[in-house]
Amino acid sequence: MKGEKQASEATMNAKAVKLINELPQTFVRKRYAGPFRKGLPDITGISHGYPVEIEGKLPGNKLTLLQEKWQRQFKELGAITGVYHSPQEAIEIIKNGLREKIIASAVEFEIK
Repeated sequence: MKGEKQASEATMNAKAVKLINELPQTFVRKRYAGPFRKGLPDITGISHGYPVEIEGKLPGNKLTLLQEKWQRQFKELGAITGVYHSPQEAIEIIKNGLREKIIASAVEFEIK
């Protein structure tokens, strides 16, 4: 059963990577697990110059405390972050993140 869940999440992540990489000015890759990567987001990359750090979870699954910590830290550092439950949701996280970055840049530009 556990192997089936992992395969399903792996399949979802692979589909998300393929779909995301079709976006213009965007490149992401699957981050593979390792001894010094515990809790890091599943997908890492860049879109329009902004870092992307997003985590894939099967519907009903939640982030671990360590994954929550990494998401907060990457967001504080300016990355587009989020948790997706489908490849299309991953696209929406990136598009919404870009909108937020562009709006924040425009506001900052206007203030100066």
